[in-house]
Amino acid sequence: MPKIGKPAPLTSYQKDGKFISFYGDNHPVYAGNVVKAMASAKNGYPYVVKLFEQELASLNPSQQAERDAAAKKLFARLDDSFKATIVEIVIKSTLAAEKFEAGQFYRVQNYEAFAPTVEGTVLAAEGLALTGAEVNKENGTVSLIALEMGSSSRLCATWKAGDPVVLMGVTGTPTEIPTNQTVLLIGGGLGNAVLFSIGKALRAAGNKVILQFGARPFQS
Repeated sequence: MPKIGKPAPLTSYQKDGKFISFYGDNHPVYAGNVVKAMASAKNGYPYVVKLFEQELASLNPSQQAERDAAAKKLFARLDDSFKATIVEIVIKSTLAAEKFEAGQFYRVQNYEAFAPTVEGTVLAAEGLALTGAEVNKENGTVSLIALEMGSSSRLCATWKAGDPVVLMGVTGTPTEIPTNQTVLLIGGGLGNAVLFSIGKALRAAGNKVILQFGARPFQS
C-alpha cells in the first residue's frame, strides 16, 4: 500500500455537488501496480460513502424491498446492455479450411452491400480477428467464436445462414506440435476457444493432452 496522507479520491473535479473520482492507475498516487490500484478503492471507499450519508439516513427502512427490486431491475438492464455473450459462427470456405493449421486465425466481416440498414445506418461490421476453434477440412467448414464486446462483434449475431461474408486467411504462425509428449494447455475465458484446435492437433500427433480451463461462472 502506498504511503500517503489523507486520501483524496474526490478532488479532481467538483461542480454543483457532483464529483469525478479517480481510482486505480488513473490516480497518480496509486499508479504503478495492481496492489496500489486495489489500495485506492480501499482508501477511497469511506469518502464515497460519506457523500451519501444524509441521503442514506433519510431512507425509510420499510421501503427497502422496493429499493432492492429497483436495483435488481437496474442491474438486469445494465447486464443486457454491457454483458458480453459468445456467438459461434460456422462458415463454409473450402480453401480457407484446407489451409488451416492449429493456432492460426482468420479475419471475417460481412459485406456492406448485404448488410441490413436500420434508421439509415448500414450495419456493416469491421474486420474481426477470430480464432479457428474447429475446422472440418472434409466439409470445408470453419467454426469461429466471437465475444460480443463491441459494435462489430455484436453484429455477428444478426448474420443469417446463407449470407456471403469476407473470410481472409488463414494467418498467423501455427502452434508448434510435438510428438509423443505430455502437454499441458491452460486457457482462460474466450482464450479457451483456440485450445480446441490445438488440443485436437496434439492428440493426433500422439501426445497426451491435459486441459486446464479457467472461466467465471455464468450468472443468469
